[in-house]
Amino acid sequence: MKKFWILGVSLLLIVSVGYLLVPESSPSLPDCSKVYIGPFNPVEREVHTAALKYYQAKKLSPIKIYRNREQVMDVKLWTVGIHPCSNGGASAGAYVGAVPKNATSAVQIYVYHKPYAAVPNNSHFLMLAKVPTKGWVVVSEGTGP
Repeated sequence: MKKFWILGVSLLLIVSVGYLLVPESSPSLPDCSKVYIGPFNPVEREVHTAALKYYQAKKLSPIKIYRNREQVMDVKLWTVGIHPCSNGGASAGAYVGAVPKNATSAVQIYVYHKPYAAVPNNSHFLMLAKVPTKGWVVVSEGTGP
């Protein structure tokens, strides 16, 4: 539990510092409201298989993917690191990407699974990236998109 707390605090500090370094508004920043917008498609078999293996390794299978849909994400916007974005005149925002630079595609799915023992949550957003020579791999898991 301590490891997760440290990880959470670390991510919060990283995002907070990134937030403080970003000017309030910049025309070169992507629009925060559009970062999560992408088309929805039926889940590819390889994506489902990668998600299933991820939860099987954690002993949290079986899984069900919400509406059997995947949301296509912009690989360039979701590379590893903190990314500032514009809130249209309000204070700037930021989000954390997890997609490797060499990924050719990225999708997000909402997965139902057996609950974690420490935190009785049975659903998460997974972001997966298609990486050359590896195929589809899980790059992030979270409770919010």
